[in-house]
Amino acid sequence: MRTADRSSMLGSMGFRGEDSRIIPLAVATMLTAEHLQSRMNLEGLVYSSPGYVRWTAYYALVAVIIFFGATNAVQPFIYFQF
Repeated sequence: MRTADRSSMLGSMGFRGEDSRIIPLAVATMLTAEHLQSRMNLEGLVYSSPGYVRWTAYYALVAVIIFFGATNAVQPFIYFQF
């Protein structure tokens, strides 16, 4: 598949240019978390940590989701075509 074909195909699915850098990072993060979970009990580690550490992590995760989820593009109403 040529590069132009691939970029237009990903663009038609809603991917932007900067997504090509974020997606591998997200996949690597998920694989790392899965590997760590298989070696130790991450859930128990999270719940046994002090409240301020947990809530700082929760707020940081929400900030990351908002930061990477924010876009200036106008999203069309999903059911407009029906």
